Amino acid sequence: ELLLCSPGDISPEFQPDGSESTKGAADMVTEAFAKGWRRFDWVHKKKNGDDLPVEVNLNTIDLEGRPALMVVWHDLTERVKAEKLIRDSEEKIRRSQEKLNALFEALPIGVVMFSQEGEILEANTITEEVLGVSKDEHKMRGLREGNWRIVDPDGREMPVEEYPASRVIAGEGVLYNIEMGVYRPQGDLV
Repeated sequence: ELLLCSPGDISPEFQPDGSESTKGAADMVTEAFAKGWRRFDWVHKKKNGDDLPVEVNLNTIDLEGRPALMVVWHDLTERVKAEKLIRDSEEKIRRSQEKLNALFEALPIGVVMFSQEGEILEANTITEEVLGVSKDEHKMRGLREGNWRIVDPDGREMPVEEYPASRVIAGEGVLYNIEMGVYRPQGDLV
């Protein structure tokens, strides 16, 4: 039954890119005969009407003294499903990230996110306002670069290892009720 069909007979009217299947199939066949081969992705229709995504390989051959095309289809159904799952997951992650960013900015306190290495990854707007350091400047500073002057409640300068962020990174877990002061670049203490 399949041998009696042309590509247009078993393809939807249009391909996913909007091109007309009949014209596209004819163009691919012409190109395969001209170049000797052609590889492309295509959508055919199953007998039940469902889409069948395939990779098509056309190769010119000599068949009893006449030029012919050997056609090999590779079913891409599983790859297409996997790609859709990836796209859907990426979209969910993007939406979650947008929500997280909105929450991060809406918090009524200053928040700074650090990497495990002590690199500043992000700081919210309130942190910028309180510390007088822009987000970009924050990202150029780390815990260990000596860019911060942090003091305890008695005014004693804290060593880097005693910074709350350093202690959390070192594995102390969640810290509560930490009092400290930070000298802003302008020289005043907050």
